[in-house]
Amino acid sequence: MILKDLFDEVEFDLVFDELVNLYYQEENRKIIKKLYKDYSSTFYKLQNMQPKFDGENFCIKVDKTFEWDVDENENIIYTEDFYYNVHGINTDTKQSYAIEFSLWDEWLGWDVDREQVKELGKEVYAAHILWEMTYIGFDENNIQETISGLKEMVNDIKKDYKDLDLDQLEKEDREIWENSEDEEDED
Repeated sequence: MILKDLFDEVEFDLVFDELVNLYYQEENRKIIKKLYKDYSSTFYKLQNMQPKFDGENFCIKVDKTFEWDVDENENIIYTEDFYYNVHGINTDTKQSYAIEFSLWDEWLGWDVDREQVKELGKEVYAAHILWEMTYIGFDENNIQETISGLKEMVNDIKKDYKDLDLDQLEKEDREIWENSEDEEDED
C-alpha cells in the first residue's frame, strides 16, 4: 500500500483529532481552528494529487525514539522523553533518510509500513505523516523555496571552503588532541 492509498482510506476529521492529541494538546481553540483549516486544505490537496514513482523503493516509517544523554562515564542514558521520528527507509539498501523536504507527490508514491499502520492505527499513522509533511509549512511552494535557500547556503559554504584540505585539518586536529592528552598526563 502506498501513502496515497492510505490517505484515500482515512477520514480527515479522525486524522485531525489524532494530530491534536499528538501534537497540539496545549493549543487554544482559535489556533486549533486555524490548524484545522490548514491541515484540511493540505489533506484534500494531497488526496487530489497523483503520486510520483521515482524508482526508489522507499517505505515510510514512524518510530518512537527516546531522548538520550551521556553520563560522566560516557555511557548513554535513555530518558522517558520521546518523539516520533518519521523517516524513509530505502528497502534495497536499508538506509534511513530524513524526508521532510521531499516533494509531496513523491511521498504519495512511497510504501507505508503495513505493520506500523496495523500497530498504530491508520489515523494515527496518517497523522504523524501529515505532521511531518507540513513541518516546514502548509504550502509546498514555500517548502521548495526553503529547500532552494538551504541548497544555496550549502553551495556558498562549499565555495568558502573549497580550498580546505581535510587531510591537513585532520592531522592538525589529531596533533592538538595528542598534545592535550600529554598535558593531562603531566598533571
